[in-house]
Amino acid sequence: MNIAVIPARKASKSIINKNLQKLGTKDLIDRAVKSAMDAGFFDRIILSTDIETKIIDYEDQTKIEVILRTQDLATDQTKMIEVILSLIENEKLNGTIWILQPTSPYRLTSDFESIKKMMLKASSVISVSVVGGHHPDRMYTVHDGKLFPLKTKRSIVFKNRQDLDQVFIRSGHYYVADSKDILENKSFFIQPSHAFIIPEERASNIDSQIDLIYAKAIQRVYGL
Repeated sequence: MNIAVIPARKASKSIINKNLQKLGTKDLIDRAVKSAMDAGFFDRIILSTDIETKIIDYEDQTKIEVILRTQDLATDQTKMIEVILSLIENEKLNGTIWILQPTSPYRLTSDFESIKKMMLKASSVISVSVVGGHHPDRMYTVHDGKLFPLKTKRSIVFKNRQDLDQVFIRSGHYYVADSKDILENKSFFIQPSHAFIIPEERASNIDSQIDLIYAKAIQRVYGL
């Protein structure tokens, strides 16, 4: 069984009503829901939310299950793994869990098919994107106005960016793993974990106003 989970809480300090921001004609939640429906193979699509308008929008749609997120799972301190563990236990979810964060909006139907094939050999698949210019080997920390290399345990060798090994960061588009493994490990990162690399033009992960501006620009340029 393949189960899509779209986690979307109401509160956000960085952007008011972040999950309701629109890119093109659809808001971020609707985009995530549509991507799950377009994939065409999910046995269940669950929207976990405390947003009243979205509960009303989707409560009569037979293809979407809306599960009200309790207050203790809708705070700034709530971790995503806590939400998913609660859903697995309370809703007796059994199968492959696909977590689709609304704030990483640019998914393709072909992504889902590629990840399904990857899961034949992997215990989990996590989407990542290239860090690019903000490479940890080029980072410093400042204490009392003094500059120190971030990686203090290694000698700092200055290299051109193109000569550095690629480093990746979680993109937020996909976290995929079996429900039993998630329960046992209390994590989405289950070895062997494979990386699904999101190309730069689709790597938007909206967590600030600048991220939102960038995502809107990407939508206009690429028509995503």
